[in-house]
Amino acid sequence: MVKATGFSTTGMILTLAGGAVFISSGLLFYNYLNKTPFMEWDAEGGIYGIFYLCGAASTIAGIPLWIIGGNRKSKAEVALKKFDIKTENTMAVGLGITLRF
Repeated sequence: MVKATGFSTTGMILTLAGGAVFISSGLLFYNYLNKTPFMEWDAEGGIYGIFYLCGAASTIAGIPLWIIGGNRKSKAEVALKKFDIKTENTMAVGLGITLRF
């Protein structure tokens, strides 16, 4: 269950941070390409492009981690419920599990 929480947290951070970098660098890159004539392009456009690709990769990598972490946590809670073992400060919605705090 601890591993599942770690996966879920890591996935959430990667997805949200990657999405923010992806959108902001995409807007900066688009603005740079529209405002700068072709002959005056320099490394700035390349840096925006690299950030754009890194943000996309981070978002794509974070989504499966987020999903895997949530699934593992749910499976762990169901397994603990079978043995009627108390879980500390956990919550499962729609699985018919009694919440204990």
